[in-house]
Amino acid sequence: HIQYTLNQGAASDGNYVYVVFKGNDSHGLVAKYDLEARKFIKKSEVMNLGHANDITYDFKRKKLFITRRETNDLSIVMVDPDTFNAYIVGIKIPKSLKGANVSAIKAFNGIAYDSNRGQLLIRSRYGNSQSIYVDDNFKAVKVLHIRKWFDIPTQGMEIVNNKIIYSQSILQYRSSVTSYNKSNGNKIKTTSLGVHGELEGS
Repeated sequence: HIQYTLNQGAASDGNYVYVVFKGNDSHGLVAKYDLEARKFIKKSEVMNLGHANDITYDFKRKKLFITRRETNDLSIVMVDPDTFNAYIVGIKIPKSLKGANVSAIKAFNGIAYDSNRGQLLIRSRYGNSQSIYVDDNFKAVKVLHIRKWFDIPTQGMEIVNNKIIYSQSILQYRSSVTSYNKSNGNKIKTTSLGVHGELEGS
């Protein structure tokens, strides 16, 4: 029932799993699965999702958010998990954020919901040491610098307790999972997985 085979990531609200599938770098769709029964429920229409590099469930808004990862596109897609109605949401980023230069942020490729803050954390595609928290009006209110740059592309992002988890892989090898301290961005641990194929989510 899914015409696309490349899934870019998944998110759950505790009852259902939502998987975003990429058709090309412009379009994709979201499929909904019953978590306990492990069965397909329904899928969305084809939507303008861009590369659709990451997806998260926002427990405060009760909406799905998907990064578009397009050059010079400071927007994400908000999707209603019941109706699959989709809306493009612009992210408001000032020239500087509490003294930090955030001008390198031109697009996004990672997103996670922080239950402690009740806010979305969105990672910059370029200059990927920077991630921003956004408020209820989708305005950047805090920047987080991941302390260590890495040469392996990051494919997904999650927040667990006080840790930010990145899944990383290059081409079809060198897959690993790295955790960072949410407060200061310092690296905690990297675990090499020893698996083939690209990790497309966390």
